[in-house]
Amino acid sequence: MFYKKFVAATALTAAIVSVSTAPAFAEEMINTGKENLVYDANKNLTSEEIYDRFEQLNSTYELYEPFSMEDTEFVQNYANNKVEQTSQTGNIQPFGMGMFESSYTEKFDKTGGFGKIKFSGAITSNINLLSHSYGGRMTVNFNSGHDTSKAELSVTNSAYGIVGGNGIGVVYDGSIDSTKTKDFSKAFTLNEMKDYAAVGVVYTYTNAKVRITTTSDSTYSVRAFE
Repeated sequence: MFYKKFVAATALTAAIVSVSTAPAFAEEMINTGKENLVYDANKNLTSEEIYDRFEQLNSTYELYEPFSMEDTEFVQNYANNKVEQTSQTGNIQPFGMGMFESSYTEKFDKTGGFGKIKFSGAITSNINLLSHSYGGRMTVNFNSGHDTSKAELSVTNSAYGIVGGNGIGVVYDGSIDSTKTKDFSKAFTLNEMKDYAAVGVVYTYTNAKVRITTTSDSTYSVRAFE
C-alpha cells in the first residue's frame, strides 16, 4: 500500500504533462468493439468473469503501471464508463482538453439468500478533466426469513487513465463503505457520492455489493452487476 501511494504521488506531475501530449496515446491503442477483439482471453466473457478480471487487474498492477496490450483491450471494451473519440477504423484518437468528460448511471434490482434480501438502486460514475466522482443510491430490504447479523454495503470504483504517454493503467482504486449490525427490521440504505482526483481518466469500472453475515457466521454476497 505504501508503494502504491508513493508511486501515485511521484507520478502525478508527469501524468499532468501527459494530458497535453495525448497524441502518443493513440499509437498503441488497438481497435475497440467486441466483434474486433484480438485476444481470446477477452472474448465471450460472462458478467462474473468481467468483474473478476477487473479485480485481478487492480491487484496485479501498481498505480500508473502500463497495462499489457491484452489487458488494455479488455479495459477498452468492458469498462462501463468511457471517454473516447474514435476514427472510422475504431482506433482511439488524440484527446483535446475538452474531451475528458463522461457520465454513467445504471439501475439494478437483485435478490439474494434465496429471496431473504432485496438489493436495489443505481450506481453513478462521472469523468471530468481532473476531478471525478462515483457513488450510488441503494437499499437492502431484509425479507421474511432472513438471518442477518451484519450487512456491509460498498460501491467500488476503478479509474484507468493515460500513463507513460502511450498506454493506460490504474490511476485510482477506491470504495464507499457502510456497515449495519442491528435493527434489521428496517431497510439499510447508502446514498453517497465521493470525489477523487486523477489525471487523464478515460475509463472507469463501477459496481456495488452487499455482503451478508448470517447468525450462524456464514457469509454471502450479492453484486449489483455480475
